[in-house]
Amino acid sequence: MITIYTRMASLVLAFGFFFGCSVSKNTFDKAPTAASDKLSEAQLEQRISAIDKQLESAPANSALYYEKGSLLIRWAQAKEQPSRRTPLYSKAEIILQKADSLFESRPVARLDTQHYYKLQKIAWSEEHNQGIQASKNASSSEDYRQAALYFNNAIAIMPDSLISYKLGSRMYYKGNEPRRAITVLEYARQNVTPLPVDLLESLAYLYVETEQLAKAIQTYEEARARHRHSFNLMHGLSNAYIEAGNHHNAIQLLLQLHNRKPGNTKYQYSLASEFYKAGREQVIAMVTELEEKDNFNTAVFSTADSLFGRAEHHYRQILNRQPNNAQVLYKTAQFYQNRAAQYQRLLPHLRDENEADIRRMIQQSISSSVPLLEQLSRQKPSKRLWEYLYRTYSYLGMKTKAEEAKANF
Repeated sequence: MITIYTRMASLVLAFGFFFGCSVSKNTFDKAPTAASDKLSEAQLEQRISAIDKQLESAPANSALYYEKGSLLIRWAQAKEQPSRRTPLYSKAEIILQKADSLFESRPVARLDTQHYYKLQKIAWSEEHNQGIQASKNASSSEDYRQAALYFNNAIAIMPDSLISYKLGSRMYYKGNEPRRAITVLEYARQNVTPLPVDLLESLAYLYVETEQLAKAIQTYEEARARHRHSFNLMHGLSNAYIEAGNHHNAIQLLLQLHNRKPGNTKYQYSLASEFYKAGREQVIAMVTELEEKDNFNTAVFSTADSLFGRAEHHYRQILNRQPNNAQVLYKTAQFYQNRAAQYQRLLPHLRDENEADIRRMIQQSISSSVPLLEQLSRQKPSKRLWEYLYRTYSYLGMKTKAEEAKANF
């Protein structure tokens, strides 16, 4: 028996990112010169400690929180390694949020908050654009992972920056760390509501890549609830269903994809394969029932046979379009042999007329593979193919043909 396994090829942009790597348009002027610019790291730390002591007695002083946030940003910028800047940026963002909430409830006269916002945006722009530059120069997985660190910093500074999430996750993916790419997008989901559909699509794709199929299906379905007729989402979700062995739902989507692109052979192959697998499931269920001494279930068998019939229809349609394609010939022959193998599962549990009917169907299915295998043997003869033909002829009782095939290997 030949095992069939079909996974659809990805679309042109498999990862679902529909953007280019260009320098951010959100650039800002240089930060205004401040006394804190000239402080060493030790002096910045001392100043922050002094502010913390002041906050103990004045916890509602928004000006102190703004100053502390800006000092944390300056301290982060003084660090050479990008990864060492991230915790300070994260802390600064939390502190500045606290300052905003205090200022909104109790405004302070003559406090220029725009200065702090500008400092934050400049820091974001610097980190984000360093990430873009690093990605352009990247030539190895390690380079891409290093570029991702800059985007991590940009996210830490401005957690609602969608472009930084997109590029950060993309860098981890290109750096062969899909699970870290997932972490970035899951963090985006916590901070941006609702998450844009293109990011949901990317997250779902990564779930498939890391075999987290339940999450992939849930995320694709969430995205489709907002863009029901998106071709890319239908494609991705059908792949997730295929990988999860959810043949019924895979077939429903593949039928829609096939109707929209009837000339797409990959969709039709996937559809044929899923019909076959759905039929195989029905046969396996029947075998389980028969092993438990239940009677032959005619209704279930009819369903299985119908599903196999629909698979055959699609294989034959492809073959009619490409009658001399060796791969098409081989896959169609595979199907006939595999269908026969599924019917053979039932034989040990059958008697009388049911057994005779199934044996006849097995014979017919194997016979249907013969002309395809013979055509292949003329187009691309090989020892393996002749052995395959020999076994097929032998099963069908075609002794002369079997001996002729045997002479070729």
